[in-house]
Amino acid sequence: MYLYKFTGMQNVGGTWEETPLETGCSYSIADFERYNGEVTKALQKSLFIQPELLAGSDYSGGVLQKSNNKSFLEQFGDVEGVYELWGGMGTYGVAVRLDVYENNKEIKGTLDSLDDYPVIDEEAYSELEHEWDCEEMSDVVSNLCSNIDLGTYIPDYEDLLEDTEKIEQYAWDAVNDLNLEFLHENNSSYIDYRKVQPYVEDMLLINNCNIKKLPLLINRKWACSETEQMFKDKMSCKEALC
Repeated sequence: MYLYKFTGMQNVGGTWEETPLETGCSYSIADFERYNGEVTKALQKSLFIQPELLAGSDYSGGVLQKSNNKSFLEQFGDVEGVYELWGGMGTYGVAVRLDVYENNKEIKGTLDSLDDYPVIDEEAYSELEHEWDCEEMSDVVSNLCSNIDLGTYIPDYEDLLEDTEKIEQYAWDAVNDLNLEFLHENNSSYIDYRKVQPYVEDMLLINNCNIKKLPLLINRKWACSETEQMFKDKMSCKEALC
């Protein structure tokens, strides 16, 4: 466990003074320097730890670290000696004063338990993961609407793409029915829209293709057995009507 010392300074009336640390405030991670000296009881009140599983940036960490950071600060952000950290490139973290870590049983227990299981709050983890997935889905829908071309079967298909809520629902159905997974890393979620597109096209065709053009889809390679069966059911209804 690395130790750090706060070195933040501020200009007061032309004189540089040490920045006071105030409960509930956030500070630049650059103002904390690694400390490698001897640790005495007196020094514990001026040294800090920065738990790795509560830290990350735009290029490191992920939903685990971000959710832990949020959960920890929600529980202990108003405790003296606990400070939120920020930095460039989306850097985030937490500094806990060493004496607080050693003497606050709840804080120590929470941080030490991460060695056995790295998640502070399962619900917060799932909620953040879903939040990132929803943000990514907006980009997926945008890409789908830009790349889908069903003009051969549905002349006015572009009108269908204007209903982005319906396209998004089809996209979520594709994720679930095809067992697709989002990739979570750093501060975002990602899924390749091209894995979703065939299913969305299937649904648009099945629900909107003119009944006279259904035979054109007989040799189509369907995205999954579910959409293939939907097509067969629709063809059966067509034949029954005939």
